[in-house]
Amino acid sequence: MSEINLLSSLSNDQQIEILRKNWMSHDARWQYVTFQELGIEKGNKLNQDVSHQMGKVITYRLLNALGISQVNTIKEMQTIFHTIMELCYPAPRFIYHFEQKSDSSLLAVMEYCTIYENVKKAGIADQYECACSAMHLGWCEAMKIDAEEKITRSLKKGDDFCEFIFKVNKFNITED
Repeated sequence: MSEINLLSSLSNDQQIEILRKNWMSHDARWQYVTFQELGIEKGNKLNQDVSHQMGKVITYRLLNALGISQVNTIKEMQTIFHTIMELCYPAPRFIYHFEQKSDSSLLAVMEYCTIYENVKKAGIADQYECACSAMHLGWCEAMKIDAEEKITRSLKKGDDFCEFIFKVNKFNITED
């Protein structure tokens, strides 16, 4: 007896949407259980660590799939950042944009963040530490970029959006 392939009745976009929702759901549930079992402080620390590592893995896989071995300019960095966001954190759940400010700096603005909205609904916004910076720096590490990130505005602090400024110190760093 042959198996019926039910997935063939779903478009690729529908399948991707299911996978994204499952990933976000898993992440939220993992974070909730971690907070319950280990406390907010330890849960936040683990979330930072995992987000940094996931940022690296996501970027390595994407760069490999695209056949990109080096990122040499702020414009290329911006393109990779945007591509990661499109792949993992697309609209309408996340509304964002990037703007090159100079040859060594990039502005990122997050106008709407589903994760923050869910943290508010859970009633832990005042205790939750956003892990996006840890993830962003994981992206940079995977791209072999020595960069610093400064958060200049934050939804969590009552601003209308989050604003991040990335300052690239060096492209194509090598591991010692």
